[in-house]
Amino acid sequence: MSFADMLGQDCPKKPEPKTKTKPKKKKAKSHPVAKAKKQAVPTDQREVEAIRSREKYQLHRSEQESTGSEEYALPLGYLSPTQIEMDLRCPKQYEYRYIDCLKMPPAIALVEGSAHHIALSQNNKCKVKTYIDLPPQTLFDQFVAAFDTGCEDVEDWEGQTKDDILKRAEHMLQQYLVVFAPNVQPISENHIEHPFAVDIAGIEVQGYIDVCMQPSDRRERAAIAPDADVTIIDYKTSSRAKSQQEVLTSLQLGCYGTYIHNSFAKCSAPRNATTAKVDVGFCVLKKSLSANSISYVGARITQERMNQVERVVTDVAKSITLGFFPRCSPSNYLCNPKYCGYYRKCYG
Repeated sequence: MSFADMLGQDCPKKPEPKTKTKPKKKKAKSHPVAKAKKQAVPTDQREVEAIRSREKYQLHRSEQESTGSEEYALPLGYLSPTQIEMDLRCPKQYEYRYIDCLKMPPAIALVEGSAHHIALSQNNKCKVKTYIDLPPQTLFDQFVAAFDTGCEDVEDWEGQTKDDILKRAEHMLQQYLVVFAPNVQPISENHIEHPFAVDIAGIEVQGYIDVCMQPSDRRERAAIAPDADVTIIDYKTSSRAKSQQEVLTSLQLGCYGTYIHNSFAKCSAPRNATTAKVDVGFCVLKKSLSANSISYVGARITQERMNQVERVVTDVAKSITLGFFPRCSPSNYLCNPKYCGYYRKCYG
């Protein structure tokens, strides 16, 4: 079995597209938070599963406390880089989101970033078949369609206008096609938004990888990581570029690298897990109209880095199992209504 085939094994399936249904209206005279809980009627299978997972989490915690079991109690039954980073950033925010299942309206920055992800994903799928990028206008149209859908539920545009966002998005995508796209050639369509599941110290970690590449699939065009066996690229939309230190310490990229190394260990690839060269990096689309709006920073995954990831994942799983979710320091710049939708719930 080849490495490319191995990446498709033992992975969670991509969820089916959600179908929106109109929830039944209920009359209630209570605090907004209490009202939200009363109206949290499951509208699809994923919400039903979330409720069951929360109940299972509470039951598992009770059993763990009474029996002294060393098993982990996780609300979804697994962790993800997003969950882990949220718990590290603010445990109380994690409790609101994953234990209480309180979903807040999306921030405009999140909608903008997601639209870029969707557009670039469509571009990469085109390249798998043709080795050619989408025309600039077609790529921009993909962004606009995704953005229009995502911004329907946005309540706070944070002083920005739709025209401002679309203007810079068109520029950023044009720059991407010129500056970075020539370096990207996915292994296959299955390696775009690739779902993965990896066991880290007995804890299942799931997520999605934006793009997986191998040297032979890049037609010798890649200027990034030319000697790597596998290169993983994660797209970010941000107001600034990423630093080398941020890449080296990224828990998200560390989880990706651990998954790839484990995949090498399971398949009959030319290199095994101990000698495989796995590079990971961030391709950042900087929210600006400048000429340097696209940047890439990468690094090689080492055993030391994977050991660090294992320790962090274990610590987070333990704290969640204990059910201890303190608020982060109010002096933390992220403890702000601009960055946290739960701020008013914590501090009124």
